[in-house]
Amino acid sequence: MRDTLKNLNQVVGINGSMLVTRDGMVVASELGEGLEEEAVAALATSVIRTTTRALRKINEEGFSLFILTASFGRLALVDAEIAYLVVVTERTINIDATILEMQSAVRRIRKKARITLKD
Repeated sequence: MRDTLKNLNQVVGINGSMLVTRDGMVVASELGEGLEEEAVAALATSVIRTTTRALRKINEEGFSLFILTASFGRLALVDAEIAYLVVVTERTINIDATILEMQSAVRRIRKKARITLKD
């Protein structure tokens, strides 16, 4: 899975990526310089829990994509079934093009997870 994250990080404007379970465990991480794994995982987990809880209150199951824009840049979360793909980007990135790259990475992650679970 790390190779998928490394490839995703080659996209211009992406500063790092990781896979985090719903309960905050880091599955794989490829974060760029200046990004602390614990801090990014904690922020992602907080967003996942809070958003999921709020959505359940309005009878929604969950989310497939969440984008947080902040002063440091953007934090994108994509549901990859086994975990969430967390991507940290520059604030000025073309998010539409980046979403396509993230979705492609999620497809590869899901495929690898299915192969691993069958073995």
